[in-house]
Amino acid sequence: MAVPGLLLTWGAVPARADDSAAARITKLNKQALDAFDNLNFDQSKSILEQALHEGEGAGLSKDPLTARSHLNLGMLLIAGFQQRDQAIEQFKTALRIQPDINAPAGLFNPEVQAAFEEAKASVKTEPAPNPSAPAPSPAPAAPGPPVSQAPTPGAPSVGTGRDAKTRTGAGQGAEESDVEGSNEVPVRSLSKVMLALGLGSGFGIAKGHLDANQGSVMDDSWSGGLAPSRLGHILAEAGYFISPELMLSLEGRFQIVSGTTIVSGTKPCVPSCSAPSTALAVLAKVNWFLSTGAWRPFVNAGLGAGTIRQVVKINVHGGAEDKTGCGDTMNDTCVDTVTGGPIFLVVGGGVAYEIGRLLLLGSLSANVGIPQTMINLDATLGLGFRLR
Repeated sequence: MAVPGLLLTWGAVPARADDSAAARITKLNKQALDAFDNLNFDQSKSILEQALHEGEGAGLSKDPLTARSHLNLGMLLIAGFQQRDQAIEQFKTALRIQPDINAPAGLFNPEVQAAFEEAKASVKTEPAPNPSAPAPSPAPAAPGPPVSQAPTPGAPSVGTGRDAKTRTGAGQGAEESDVEGSNEVPVRSLSKVMLALGLGSGFGIAKGHLDANQGSVMDDSWSGGLAPSRLGHILAEAGYFISPELMLSLEGRFQIVSGTTIVSGTKPCVPSCSAPSTALAVLAKVNWFLSTGAWRPFVNAGLGAGTIRQVVKINVHGGAEDKTGCGDTMNDTCVDTVTGGPIFLVVGGGVAYEIGRLLLLGSLSANVGIPQTMINLDATLGLGFRLR
């Protein structure tokens, strides 16, 4: 009677082992996601090598968890290492295990998606697998420590929580409850919000009424020409990543105006008047990042409201005693401002360099003001920080 009991006990062990291995694989995948999120690509790859070895040792080499790891590895090899051919091989392995596997919506950028589609088309044309042929495997079948020279194991784990529900085998219920929420936010899920601060200056072309010298000349309009928006501007921006490549942002532009002269002795300026010393605009933008690596060039477009001012020199004659009426001597060169807006169309671009959650930013934006005509080019350098 002892033998049947022993057999029943032995038969229960693989289920518990499978459950334990699945939980370890899921946890390693989450750790790999954190590493990828912080741009620690080598660390992410190493962690996933361990996850793939766990699956191989536990007999899960044909399990959807393993397929997901291969899928994520393919993404990492392109996004982190620019190894497209190796990535396609990982995608093929994932598709051979789970033909209907797909990445969660918004996870793959166009480059990764194109490689995945190429792998999918290639697998569809493959002949039926030969049972006698060894199955492709990134890690040795024998138990032991993770082998770093395995063909290409290790990928950042994204979407493991929801996909764990599709697993077959023992231990499914406990695994789902542990990682249920881990797939609610895809890659870079822990840092979707970005705050940034920048400093810069600009120049451009404006045409409109002068701000201070109104009435001091027969025609108080600025006929147009290149002019700086000096002294400079401060930008404060808050952004939200709705995908790894797409960010919506709201930007405040505070401009400090310097170098203008006071106006005295004219009818509108009694006893004196001066051009505004500040200007404020608020801009809403859509930012598209062209890469998921450390260097991230981007382009953007948007709409805003407020004011931007350019500093101009004008020739004024015919004031009191034939003086210009400008400056302390009332005979200085008149330096005034022209204001554009209050509606702005914005197009631009730049580059971001990510170091963990810190971003070094450089951008060039063209702000087109209407109905007060202005084209102002802003060059800005700044720092950004991605929150958890």
